[in-house]
Amino acid sequence: TPSVSNFLLIFLLRMMVNALVQKGDVVIEFGARFGTTSCILSRAVGSTGHVISVEPDHTVHGHLLRNRHDHKCDYHVVLGTVSEKPLFIAKKGGSGYGLRTTEVFENVRKEEVSSLPNTDISIIEEHLDRRI
Repeated sequence: TPSVSNFLLIFLLRMMVNALVQKGDVVIEFGARFGTTSCILSRAVGSTGHVISVEPDHTVHGHLLRNRHDHKCDYHVVLGTVSEKPLFIAKKGGSGYGLRTTEVFENVRKEEVSSLPNTDISIIEEHLDRRI
């Protein structure tokens, strides 16, 4: 059933985070979606660490922000991409975990792609006052 598989997935995720992440770590999560992993990571790094959750898909931004608030999680959110170059995402042909970002869409009409908000890693480093 879905609830059993979700429980198992979250259990395995917690085990993995507990094995790999320590208090004070800085973690960048690419593809944060709804923020489930972001919350688990934020608790693992504690008040001395940082989690930066990056999500390019605008259709889940509201869920990501609401879950951060509702579950009292402490992570920074980048609504877009982290890249030195502009990135694009297809408007059709996929949703959720099937979406992909790319620098260039060859043989694709401009109306089939959207440009994404873009943040350079140096902006994040400046905000955190530490090098990543």
